[in-house]
Amino acid sequence: MMPPKSLLSILLVLLLASSVAACGEEEGELSNQNNDNQTTNNDTNGNNANNGEEQWDEGFVEVAEIIRSTCAAADCHGATSAPETVLEFGADGQDLAYEDIEFVFENFAVGDPLVDPGNPEGSLLYQSITSEDPDELMPPGQLELSQAQIDAVHSWIADGAKTR
Repeated sequence: MMPPKSLLSILLVLLLASSVAACGEEEGELSNQNNDNQTTNNDTNGNNANNGEEQWDEGFVEVAEIIRSTCAAADCHGATSAPETVLEFGADGQDLAYEDIEFVFENFAVGDPLVDPGNPEGSLLYQSITSEDPDELMPPGQLELSQAQIDAVHSWIADGAKTR
């Protein structure tokens, strides 16, 4: 005799929940192990991973997180940005991989370079976040960057805008 469908559904949910919880524990253990090491690697989503891949530059990671939390917001330069938006990262927020940000930084070619390594003032990214013209200042409105975030972008570009 087969168990009732509701019992099977409950067992399936419990099995799924326990496997998700186990994944979370393993991921937490991996993250804790990496935090104990001097060097850590970041996967494409910016999470710590110790898998032998190239390590993301610390300054780039800081700038990438600023991009994720402001520029790649759904109504700005993310996957669902307005049709007239020239710069698109192709994904929103935490769905935006570091490789995608790196690609846009290296390949955006409209006017001044988006990132001109060693030259913050010649970089459209830095010009946009420090503009005194409110119509050109990025990000617009409530998402204004802090001075610490602006300084992080400036330092990263001035130091050569390394990604890895």
